[in-house]
Amino acid sequence: MALIPHGYNNFNKKILERSAVKYNNGYITRQVTGEAEPTKIVHADLDLVVRVTAFLTIFVRGTLFNLNKQIYVQLLGLYSVFIAMFFLLTIASDPLEFEHHSLEQFLILREQTQAHIPFLFGLFASTVLKRWWTVRADGIGAIGKHLIVAVTFITQQAAVLLTGEEDWNFFVHEGHSKLVRWGISSQAFIAFECRGGLTLENADGLVRINLLTVEERDLLLNGHERPTVVLWSWMTALSGELMDMLKIPAPIHNSPYQDLRMGLAGVHSIHEHIRTQLPFPYVHMTTMVVNMNNLVMCCVAGFQCAIHYHEGAWLPCLLLAGEMLVVPLLYIGVLQVCAYLSDPMGDDIIDFPILEYMISNAEGCAAPLSLRELYQSRRRKRQSPLPSVRALELKDIELGNLKKDMGTEQSGTVTVPISNLCFPHLNEAPPRLPAPAIKIPLGDYNQDSLMTNMSGDLQSESITVPAESGKAKLFAYLDQSLDDLATIVASLQSSMSDLEVQLATEMEPAALQQLVTAEMNNCSEPS
Repeated sequence: MALIPHGYNNFNKKILERSAVKYNNGYITRQVTGEAEPTKIVHADLDLVVRVTAFLTIFVRGTLFNLNKQIYVQLLGLYSVFIAMFFLLTIASDPLEFEHHSLEQFLILREQTQAHIPFLFGLFASTVLKRWWTVRADGIGAIGKHLIVAVTFITQQAAVLLTGEEDWNFFVHEGHSKLVRWGISSQAFIAFECRGGLTLENADGLVRINLLTVEERDLLLNGHERPTVVLWSWMTALSGELMDMLKIPAPIHNSPYQDLRMGLAGVHSIHEHIRTQLPFPYVHMTTMVVNMNNLVMCCVAGFQCAIHYHEGAWLPCLLLAGEMLVVPLLYIGVLQVCAYLSDPMGDDIIDFPILEYMISNAEGCAAPLSLRELYQSRRRKRQSPLPSVRALELKDIELGNLKKDMGTEQSGTVTVPISNLCFPHLNEAPPRLPAPAIKIPLGDYNQDSLMTNMSGDLQSESITVPAESGKAKLFAYLDQSLDDLATIVASLQSSMSDLEVQLATEMEPAALQQLVTAEMNNCSEPS
């Protein structure tokens, strides 16, 4: 079975099949192994270690005593020095005379060495641990985290916007599947790069588990020194195409692009930490201090053991032999642990289990596919889209000669051009309103507000009303506004007629004509 299928026949099916992965549950640890990945420890039962004690788990796979034989070689060398100093003082010199004249100098040297090593060695160990966690959290962890977030965003948009089955299948096969395959392949590639470079054998392993196609493998092996960066550039380009296909507004593209950028930053963070080691002189000096401390301890312990043996005190001799087993072992052990942690992307069993991270991230990316079922159910029940977020559409509105799209789904208002409005109560536009536009304040739906604001901006060419008011409110308001305008015009015309009749009975024709002309001029300028 393939690790990740190229297509999905069943949307409920997980993106990743674990048949390509083998788990081994040991006494303390749980290990994972699979295609193109050596065995790694996934989980250790720390509670069991504490309860059983470290002595009974000393040879469990993954402990320092089981990683390699170097620790035994160094302990054997230190014991050799201990035994040599014992016989040298016992056979070639007088132990009691050495104790009175020379032993104090060795004790002072041991104290001076041990006074500085805790600070220097502790700082070194803490620095290595900090780098290790940075690679885990800001490196390989950032790749997986931001991959899941970016894929989830695009998938949930597709689940909401793609109502057709054919469109959804196309998105899953050509979009989601490729993003996930390339994303989790990048985690394997970054491990290959840190282990000496990508080889054809490693890439073929990813092809066999369907993480890559043969064509994609050939493109990545075509002279690219950092194929992981190439994969993330593919993902960025494909994400842009998918968002364009879904007609997601450009400003919203920033969200997945930000996650893709942070994922690529995780790749660069791994490169920086793995390819930029701690300064070699610092590491060399720290190692030398540890080795010198162990050597001085062995020499002094050998001299003291010879003195106690000469005095016939066996118990101090046994305690000194035990001290040589415990104290140097602590320093050697921590030093070797630091060496392993300095390159957590390697092949050692305690290094990062990249395969397990790939499994976890693939399943995290597959989870948003379940949104498809949710929104299919919501659409069948007419629960989606929500009424409160449905855009105001005016393509099918008939209000006089108003048949025009009044805005977009993203705008907070819609614009009604004055030129598209007609006045059903009049034969023509009001003669005393010289083609202005009426600004209707957002949220105001009363005649007083209309009357108050008619003296506002007369230079614009549109009426602005809130889109969320809905079709019914818009129609009712426009009808009422037009009725009010007609009433106002009729009232003005009636007033003018009454004025003309009154003046005709009181004034001469010439004076009346002059007064009417002046009145008409005043009325043509709205107040």
